[in-house]
Amino acid sequence: MNAPAENPLNHRRVLRIILSDLEGFLLRFERALSDPPLLGQLYREENSLLGHPRTPQIQAELLALRDQIGRLRRALGLRVRHQDCISEFWGGLSLQWASLEELRLRRLAAYEPVPPELAEVLETDVDRLELGIRRIGAWLKGAGEGHV
Repeated sequence: MNAPAENPLNHRRVLRIILSDLEGFLLRFERALSDPPLLGQLYREENSLLGHPRTPQIQAELLALRDQIGRLRRALGLRVRHQDCISEFWGGLSLQWASLEELRLRRLAAYEPVPPELAEVLETDVDRLELGIRRIGAWLKGAGEGHV
């Protein structure tokens, strides 16, 4: 294998991004093998990975895959990629805010007429949800200068 300095910069960038994304996925997979499911007001996660009969084999394979990524990182001289949760959640909040726009009366009316009772509830509640999301986003952005 070529020495790290001999690998073109663009190749190292692509390798670093793809391999770090893969490792992040593997780490989240590993976490899902033991973390309880998320339970919200309207969202219920079903984690059928908990107690899976092949959990030990899956964990061993995940570790082997991450070890292989580590060997590639060292062999190719790839820098560790730091992924800040603030950036990820700030971006996610922005996407959720955009989704909430679909609940605006003018958007819902495009599907069919909106009953007055639904319009009354949605008008204030969607505003409240949007305000809360914007508030959290502003707090994250302020706390994570340089991360967004």
